[in-house]
Amino acid sequence: MEMYESDLVDYYDRSRADPTDPTLKSPSNPRELMIDQFFLPFLITYLKDLKCETINMLKAPEMNDLIESFKVKQKKKRRAKPGEDVGPNEPVNPEVDLTKLKEEQHLAFRGAFCEDKLFDENLNKNTNRKALDLILNTLFMVVTNTIPEEIVSKLEKEIKQFKIERVYEKVQFTNIPEGVEIKDRTVIQ
Repeated sequence: MEMYESDLVDYYDRSRADPTDPTLKSPSNPRELMIDQFFLPFLITYLKDLKCETINMLKAPEMNDLIESFKVKQKKKRRAKPGEDVGPNEPVNPEVDLTKLKEEQHLAFRGAFCEDKLFDENLNKNTNRKALDLILNTLFMVVTNTIPEEIVSKLEKEIKQFKIERVYEKVQFTNIPEGVEIKDRTVIQ
């Protein structure tokens, strides 16, 4: 990426000199793609164009515990008197809808997703923090259906038959299958 460093300096020089320059509206090299305003539409378009049906992300046990803590507890019904009908029990939703979190839940989930890097040890060891933050922030917005409306409308204008709902459906959390143990493997050669 060092070979593109001067291109990024050039981009910011052009933006300071003339903020209305039409060449600032889209990236002209790979380094400019890492600028926030270009990266989000790029990754959303990439997800839309993926041939696979979904991207399944395994929930680490800590992430699963956090999401489980968001479940709405079922209200206790009063006891029925003999001969009185209180109606059927409401079913408990087995999955938490991550798009309808309360503010404190949303912040806790964002912290676990972006700051704690999904509690994944390999992601925490990643040295390219800026790129990883961009990817995780974008995936977080997809999982919680919070892509900014201006980005969605821009993509709908630029791409025929673009539907953000298809992108939202692509990224899903999956529980670790029962009986599977998570272990670190180190191969020494």
